[in-house]
Amino acid sequence: MASDPPYGRGPSSGSRPTSTQVTGRPFATELDRRILRPLNLRRTALSQDPSIAWAWSEGGLMSTAADLDAFMRALLDGRLLPPAQQRHLFEVPELPSGPENTNCPTAAACFSAGGLMGIELNGTKVWGKTGSSGGWTSGIFASTEQRRRMVYTLRPNTSATPAMQRTRVEAVVKAALTEHVTAK
Repeated sequence: MASDPPYGRGPSSGSRPTSTQVTGRPFATELDRRILRPLNLRRTALSQDPSIAWAWSEGGLMSTAADLDAFMRALLDGRLLPPAQQRHLFEVPELPSGPENTNCPTAAACFSAGGLMGIELNGTKVWGKTGSSGGWTSGIFASTEQRRRMVYTLRPNTSATPAMQRTRVEAVVKAALTEHVTAK
């Protein structure tokens, strides 16, 4: 596994410290020690593909649907974070979303203090995370009330606007987590 990128490099790193500066250990070591090994995520690793690897802890991972599902289950079950941090996963600040944010379906903020997106679909609150790289978009969402989870990977329409792509993702998540099939 790779080590931390240099401090302050990367499109969104700004002046954020690296994990080495916070914990004294490289990000790859912390990822393995805190998440991959305890959850037995054998098919998840930092990407070595330069078009993906730049993202590092903001999304520079390659994984499988099964590993993503296991991660989300552990996260929502409280097996990854101490209780004081766990509660932040579901705290969305009551303020407007930033004008550059095309992910939130309304003008209100939809990202929690813990980094999860929380949106209401068909009266069901769902929480998740999305990411895009290499011409693909993927994500994982879960319904906290029903404890249902889903993982998706889509090839976006290159001519679609961000709002159109968000609508497509919402339709997939809504179908998986909120619509029920009635047995006859």
